[in-house]
This record gives sequence, C-alpha cells and structure tokens, in this order.
Amino acid sequence: MNLANMAYDLQLLSKGRFRLGLGSQVRSHIENRYGSTWSRPAARMRERSSRGRRF
Repeated sequence: MNLANMAYDLQLLSKGRFRLGLGSQVRSHIENRYGSTWSRPAARMRERSSRGRRF
C-alpha cells in the first residue's frame, strides 16, 4: 500500500514522467539476505501490480 501511495505522489509531482519499475530478486537473496520465504515471483508481481492499479 505504501509503495502505491508513493508512486502515485511521484507521478503527480513529476507531471506524468515517473515510471515505476517492478522486478523480483533471486531466490538466494530472498532467503539468505532478507530471511523471507521464497515464492513464485510472477504471483507476487501480479498481486503488487494489481494493488498499484487500484490507485
């Protein structure tokens, strides 16, 4: 939710020039560096991009 709000604010402040790039990390970074459980990146990206479109 915070990412979507920040992206919206930046889009307004930049008068439409802001472009949000979304990408996934590799499995080892997610598990070792961040201590999170790895899951399929496409499903996460779909969820995040659909949240962003709502705003």
